[in-house]
Amino acid sequence: MWIKRMARRMGWGRNPMRRTSDRVEAWSTLVLVTAMLAVAPWAASRAAHSVYRDDVRATAWERQHRVQVDAVLLADARRDSSDDGSPRRQSVPAIAQWSGPDATVHKGTVYTDEGSRAGRTIRIWIDDRGFLAGPPGGRNPSSDAAMVAVLTVAGIAAGLAGIRRIVGWRLDRRRMRAWQLEWTSVGPGWSRRR
Repeated sequence: MWIKRMARRMGWGRNPMRRTSDRVEAWSTLVLVTAMLAVAPWAASRAAHSVYRDDVRATAWERQHRVQVDAVLLADARRDSSDDGSPRRQSVPAIAQWSGPDATVHKGTVYTDEGSRAGRTIRIWIDDRGFLAGPPGGRNPSSDAAMVAVLTVAGIAAGLAGIRRIVGWRLDRRRMRAWQLEWTSVGPGWSRRR
């Protein structure tokens, strides 16, 4: 029963009032919905697999090229002397020294607890050249892949809906021109103006 109703709504019935533009619009809707159902799952799967693979590779690379080492503070960690009334920070900059993977000594600014004294040892992350680096990324490949899959489906749906809207707009313009043309020939007979 619902198939017949859907066929009538789509313009596939034998209704003599249906115009060619109505049938074109119905067929374009069917083609676009079919394209959505065929393309969106495939594209979402490909995009999700690609993002997942890239996130896993990036995390593995960072774990391979970043290490945690001990750094020794060379100066006390103090808050900047210019107190501007801002809330107190948990960590403040201090000068520290550490050894890189190739045993070269590096110096730089690290962040540590306020009040830490010179000579204290803190743990820092460095890259494979010995320079300061952040910890390996806090990526979540599964959630990133799921988000990309959802955005891919939404993008495809938006694109196809835009195409559908453009087709409908063009058909509406064509129908309006045809209606105006017919009204110019029929309208004077219906009105008292001559």
